Amino acid sequence: MAQLTDPQKAWSLPYLRGNRIPDLKRPIQPMPEFVKEALRDAYLSDSYDARPAYQRNDNLWWINSAKRDDTKRRWLSKMIAELKAGSGYMGMDWKPKL
Repeated sequence: MAQLTDPQKAWSLPYLRGNRIPDLKRPIQPMPEFVKEALRDAYLSDSYDARPAYQRNDNLWWINSAKRDDTKRRWLSKMIAELKAGSGYMGMDWKPKL
């Protein structure tokens, strides 16, 4: 993993823990405001932040790649449901390591 030279920047990106940049297969995706609001409204921001960096980034890629707004909302709903359940990742089986 690469190191950031300015630790202040680390706190501005949701993918980072401490000041390390994770190894991701996809470019870092921006979090749309409607996703932030949905996570905040569902009290799931901490659950989202607790997921591995690749999952947070892939979920945003999945939502951002949708062309239609109704598809974005459907995929956002799927992500919210998986966060509430505490398992699942983009429709696949996944459970956190305990």
